[in-house]
Amino acid sequence: MAKITKGDVYNFVKENLVPVNNKRVECADGRYMPEQSQGAIRAFGGDFGFVLAFAAALREEGTHLLPNQIVERYYNAIQQIRGEDTRLYYHTDEHNHAEGKIGCGHAEKATDAANDGMYGVRSLEAQNLYQTFARHPSSSITILNGHHEEKGVLQVEGKSHSLNSRKHKNMFFVVTPDMIDHLIDTLAPIFSQGLEVPLDPQDIKDSYEMQQDATAKLLGADKLPTYKVGFNNNGHFVMEQLPKKKAS
Repeated sequence: MAKITKGDVYNFVKENLVPVNNKRVECADGRYMPEQSQGAIRAFGGDFGFVLAFAAALREEGTHLLPNQIVERYYNAIQQIRGEDTRLYYHTDEHNHAEGKIGCGHAEKATDAANDGMYGVRSLEAQNLYQTFARHPSSSITILNGHHEEKGVLQVEGKSHSLNSRKHKNMFFVVTPDMIDHLIDTLAPIFSQGLEVPLDPQDIKDSYEMQQDATAKLLGADKLPTYKVGFNNNGHFVMEQLPKKKAS
């Protein structure tokens, strides 16, 4: 397989930038077709990834909530932001769905006992959260096809654009960090209503980043080239390759 060049990545970004759809959060997984991601905010695990981060922040704070309470608080908060008809978005893939297994790498790794200590919640807690989330009447699962063949990671800065992650034979992990942070800032005070100790948005962001880094490492995404996509004062996109993170 020919090695992808920076020019190839630039052209991919140019052809696949789309206005962001703030009504939807989908996973960073590169296998989404454009009609599946629909310009969504991209974050590891989709809405379940946010639920997992909130759960870890609660655990760190010493606040005990049951899985159904965490999921329901998140749903009520996201509903206030996205509207009453919103869904809780997550995904699987064809081969795992057929076997009744978890088809999202972020959720699968968090629920694996071999990875206890990497996600801020125990694997059993993550399993219970996932099952509760999947059973929620507003959960909406997308079934992806194919296997992971991502050629890199694309970080889209700002709050105006997302990126289609797959076109023809090319696919990339896609994350939208500024929109992730903004969504957490907006969700945290609504989620925390009635809690003795409100969650600090920064603690949730730290939990999300820890979990994202854990999944990236376990899936090998940290070994892929990473590109930051931003926008200049004229509204044109600019792209730079980021140095690889040093192993901790």
